[in-house]
Amino acid sequence: MRQDWDPEDLIEVWTLLEDDMRRVRNKSGATRLGFALLLRFSEMEARFPESAKEVPAAAVVYVAQQVKVPAEAWADYDWQSRAIQRHRGEIRAAYGFRANLERMKPPRHLTLLATLCHVRQTEITDSLVDLFIQLVLKINTRAERKVEKEPGAELKKVRGKEAMLLRVAEAALSEPSGTVRRVIFPAVGGEKTLKALAAEAAANEARYKARVRTVLRSSYSAHWRRMLSPLLRALELKCDNTAYRPVMDAIDPLKRYLEQPLKEGAFFDPAETVPLEGVVPEQWRAAAVDDKGRVERIPCELCVLVSLRDALRRREIRVAGANRWRNPEDDLPAGFESESATAPA
Repeated sequence: MRQDWDPEDLIEVWTLLEDDMRRVRNKSGATRLGFALLLRFSEMEARFPESAKEVPAAAVVYVAQQVKVPAEAWADYDWQSRAIQRHRGEIRAAYGFRANLERMKPPRHLTLLATLCHVRQTEITDSLVDLFIQLVLKINTRAERKVEKEPGAELKKVRGKEAMLLRVAEAALSEPSGTVRRVIFPAVGGEKTLKALAAEAAANEARYKARVRTVLRSSYSAHWRRMLSPLLRALELKCDNTAYRPVMDAIDPLKRYLEQPLKEGAFFDPAETVPLEGVVPEQWRAAAVDDKGRVERIPCELCVLVSLRDALRRREIRVAGANRWRNPEDDLPAGFESESATAPA
């Protein structure tokens, strides 16, 4: 097996499908990673690897990320144990259909093989969509967690606010039908103090969101961006809902610019039409568009990815060749629309 793999080939060949993930679910540590690598290797090569060195290092890292086991655990997989014998037996049982196919006559053999290829293609496409959604979600959640772990910057504080909040709760509970001015204001020392508390909370929230955006831009441009380019190229996106047309229109320049290194320019070409309405939220506008009206690539790309993820999850954008992510209208009975139109009100 070749040892050099680019990201696009890794995603296409070494991505674990739903059935694969079910098979590794009852395993852990080096056993879990070893089984997953044997599974993918044997499907491609129709044989098992003879040693750990035969499995590409890039594939080990990629599969380890999927099964949530450190890549270093691959070195602990015991090639002489009973566990690896059981693993090979499980995998042979899972792929036993190959021997049966080879014994069939050509017409039946080719028909079943074509059916198998079609089903396998839909499984791979579904897994790629799942992977895209998980990646976009991970980009955002990791940025938020990183910011939450940072020591807080010095902001204007209202002294004793915890005690004030306790008094507000006690006052509200003691007189639930009372007015804010008569019950709450006296508990915190007046309207001015309550306004200061609200202002502090608003300032902290604004600063938190701004910091998350900064961390997002940094981690995305340095790490995540190169992984998403081959993934998006592998998906053929479709949409019939005009409300999501801006998202679809934004995907074309996104795909093209993902191929270009950031050193070639931080902004989209002025002649490029980049939809903002329905794609870039208001809180991101200042980050995505500078004072000269130029659209910056990184924040805009992030907004497009989040919008696409949300549209996929709502089934407003579908994926050609997928099963779970196909057009929802394909699930309707034949003639459903015509019968609905002629049904009495």
